[in-house]
Amino acid sequence: MAMEDDIAVVDDHAPGQSIKVPDDPARHAWRQYVGSTGSHELAEDASYVFGLGAQKAGSTWLFEYLKKHPQCHGAQRKEVHYFSQPYHPDLKGFEVRFLNRIARRGKLFLGANEPDKAILGAKMLDDALWRSMFPVGADGYAGYFRYLSRGYKGQECICDITPAYAIVERDMLAEMHRLVPRSRFVFFMRDPVDRLWSQSRMRGFKKKQQALEKALAVSAKFFKDELKSFDVNIPSRNNYLLTLKFLEEAVPTENVFTAFFETFFEQQNISGLSDFLGIERVEGGFDKRVNASLGQSDLPPELAKAGARVLAPVYEDAFERFGDAVPESWHKSYEAGK
Repeated sequence: MAMEDDIAVVDDHAPGQSIKVPDDPARHAWRQYVGSTGSHELAEDASYVFGLGAQKAGSTWLFEYLKKHPQCHGAQRKEVHYFSQPYHPDLKGFEVRFLNRIARRGKLFLGANEPDKAILGAKMLDDALWRSMFPVGADGYAGYFRYLSRGYKGQECICDITPAYAIVERDMLAEMHRLVPRSRFVFFMRDPVDRLWSQSRMRGFKKKQQALEKALAVSAKFFKDELKSFDVNIPSRNNYLLTLKFLEEAVPTENVFTAFFETFFEQQNISGLSDFLGIERVEGGFDKRVNASLGQSDLPPELAKAGARVLAPVYEDAFERFGDAVPESWHKSYEAGK
């Protein structure tokens, strides 16, 4: 039977609302636990891997690669969304969506055959354990580490691959590292305009059996709305500049691995990532496209130009930071905006 995707906590928002949302005291509750030792238990010899995305830049491949690696352990769901929960645009909606998910799965469970009941039952249990982690920090982070370590058997790495962590603020990244000194932060970057168009197509083609013209119109609107809301001083999925700055300020350099989506998957060289994580080099399964957008239409030239102009600071920061390592395709996209 077809199973629903896991709860995507940050993604269901109006374009541009990743951070610009009404304030709520609940969004800052986690700060009262900063600096406390808490009651959480860590796996003494394991490194904790935080995958920050970027969204549509290989994070699903990373999750599946590490999940299958014999030296790695991860949660059942790809995106745990623990540290990003305070940034959800609708905290009340967050709870409603969780309850709706449980209700839907419960209804499916009642009418399912025995093999499917086992699958649904496991997912419902995972949902309940996942929900028990919140609010962030309230139990000294014990629920989070208990959830993440469920089924752990002594592997070298314990993984949480949540692209929404790319939009959390500097203080949250610092707290993540403080909780787990043996942290490893992994951030894949994709050509900003290309990444945004891929995200836009994902939105536009989300509804199945939708007319092509309608899907493309929705995609274009999402793209334009994201550009309209872009602010170089506000974290967003399009703002690598700020994600890199916050990582630089909050996490030691040796705990951060960055790579370019284009060259990483073209070269299919797993050695840098494996060495960073301290695990053996295992074949990466690069021949399989993971979580590709349904609509593979080309980006209209006028949108490409507009995107390059608005996101120019992101390109320029990458050129300055990484020099010749920046893929040629980034330069071509950037030049299109002139």
